Amino acid sequence: MPDQITKIYSSTPPLHTVYTDGSCINNGRHNAQCGSGLWIEDHDPLNCSFRVPGPFQSNQVGEIVAVILALQKIPPDTPLTIHTDSKYVIDSLTLHLTTWEDRGIFFRMAAFLLRRRSATTAFSWVKGHAGTIGNERADQKAKEGAEKSHFDTLDLRIPPSFNLQVAESNASLWLNSHRRNVSRKANQFLYRALHGSFKLARAICSYCNHHDESLSHILLDCHNHVVQHLWFLARSLWPHGDHTWPHLDLHAVLASSSFFLPPDILTSPNFDRQIQDSPVSSPTPESRGASRLLRILISETIYLIWVIRCEHAIQKRSHSHDELTRRWYQALNDRLNEDRYRTNKLLRTPAATSQLRHTWSATLLNPPHRWFIENEVLVGMTPPRTPT
Repeated sequence: MPDQITKIYSSTPPLHTVYTDGSCINNGRHNAQCGSGLWIEDHDPLNCSFRVPGPFQSNQVGEIVAVILALQKIPPDTPLTIHTDSKYVIDSLTLHLTTWEDRGIFFRMAAFLLRRRSATTAFSWVKGHAGTIGNERADQKAKEGAEKSHFDTLDLRIPPSFNLQVAESNASLWLNSHRRNVSRKANQFLYRALHGSFKLARAICSYCNHHDESLSHILLDCHNHVVQHLWFLARSLWPHGDHTWPHLDLHAVLASSSFFLPPDILTSPNFDRQIQDSPVSSPTPESRGASRLLRILISETIYLIWVIRCEHAIQKRSHSHDELTRRWYQALNDRLNEDRYRTNKLLRTPAATSQLRHTWSATLLNPPHRWFIENEVLVGMTPPRTPT
């Protein structure tokens, strides 16, 4: 009787090894176009040359998109090793993923694809242009993608259950607003806005007669002189460059107490147009101060817009540009003096003094020496820029 032959079937799917790379023509210029390359083995149907769509075109974007393509093409229950010559990609998607996830849609998409995987995912660094066949093939694929004349289609849809930015609860936003960044009156306004207690959207705008006077219309969208002028004042006082001022919609405004500016954005004017090939550093006193000032500017501006709107709608008051400017600067100076009192009379610590200086110094016009310690009267804040 012949020996019995037994076949043993493994339930573990085979390991996939993928090489990824990015390439960019005219990197760093306005006419840059980038591509992504994916290579598994010769003649594999998953190999691809991809032209990255959208306004963000850089070598680093190509590297990240190549990883996104690999994660989309390989089943999530299959163990995967991604080989790349970019330490930037490896560090951003391992060491810094929770921090960099808020930097843009590509990082959010990569984070979603990594989190949904049930099998092991590993990253392996290979030295570029060192003769590694997989790396050379992926590099060639990326160059072919960058040379395409038309964009390819990239699926960047994230299910709401995985979209952590949207999933942040009203409770956490409310807790963040209780920092000392937001004044008591602005806090109360944010609380009511987050809980939907304002009876709006059924009235007609008292300024422009818009049929749907929603909170978004009141604070941001209405083209009346109050909204336009107060946001102009806020952006004019902001001392850290137009590239660091966020795009504001209603969700961003109500979550403004959670805003944080990475240190990189204060030193790179191209941060919002191109992902930088640099490691993420810890928050600095400068970035903490700038983030705090941004929260103050936005919260005080939206609260004053709301107050002025109520005075106009209920009391039928009109407000000149001079009055709007005076009241806005008065609100900011009140916040500044409150900060000075709290720092010098209540806290009296080097950390509190550092926070005060890095929040307000760049906004002041000819401040007295050691203004942040001594109780001298401040000359005032920098006047608004002349409209261009």
